[in-house]
Amino acid sequence: MSSFVIYNYNFLRIIEPNPEYQLEFPGWVNVDVKESFEKRQQLLEELLLADFEKPFQFENARKKLFWHKQIVKPQDNVYVMRVASVLRDPVTTTDELIPSGETSSYRSNPMKLAQFTLSRRDPDYVPRAKAAAALESARAAGGIPAALADTLHALGLDTHSLSRLHIGSVIFANKPGDGSAREQAASCQRVLGGSANICYEFATKRYRSNCVNWGLLPFTLAADDSFDGAPGDFIYVPEVREKVARGDEEFPAVLLHDGRKTDLLLYLKNTNAEERELLLRGCLINYYAAKAVN
Repeated sequence: MSSFVIYNYNFLRIIEPNPEYQLEFPGWVNVDVKESFEKRQQLLEELLLADFEKPFQFENARKKLFWHKQIVKPQDNVYVMRVASVLRDPVTTTDELIPSGETSSYRSNPMKLAQFTLSRRDPDYVPRAKAAAALESARAAGGIPAALADTLHALGLDTHSLSRLHIGSVIFANKPGDGSAREQAASCQRVLGGSANICYEFATKRYRSNCVNWGLLPFTLAADDSFDGAPGDFIYVPEVREKVARGDEEFPAVLLHDGRKTDLLLYLKNTNAEERELLLRGCLINYYAAKAVN
């Protein structure tokens, strides 16, 4: 089932939902979650599709609790992305993006797992991504932190633009996604408030697909265009939603580096209609939820 594929949870260890966090849905009393692996999948699918805004927890056979909460919002129309990491290596692997080994025990807790993102490659990524997410939280609450006010001024935007903005973090890498097809390499960026990847090419189609599935815009640059951004810089991308909906491949942007603005042309190529709708919905699970409602 789709939810099983997306979240990669260990369903074999699920005993039963924690009643304190149980979501109501028709037929609950008729579902025996211990009966079969297939029914456990169906149970979680129904829970996920019931209400993504409410958290719920499960208890596994080792009496550990884990939770899920829908935290991925649909795409907004104007992006201000803060550069959280710049990786100049020829290739960046998925094991560098999210290490294996000691992180495996956190796969059922997306937020805890996300704390390990790029931990072996760029330990400052997580605090930078969290700082960008804090700016977005402040903007959504009607606040204007000094860093955001300065950025708006430098970009020539006024405070009336705030309602149309979305602030997220972005990773630049020359060629990201080589190695194993672990979806957490993309999902961990998203739960930390990631908005996009920027690269010259994706190492594998699998990693690009995982970015799309989690609502990360898979931007590329032309081979002869330089990327002069550094961690802490801002990238302004207007009309994101309109361009994705139209199927545009070119996304003119502005890089704000050391107070100077530089034009940047981002590309969203080879994206089919289903992928564009998925990006507009915010992630694959939102896309499935919308299909279920319709």
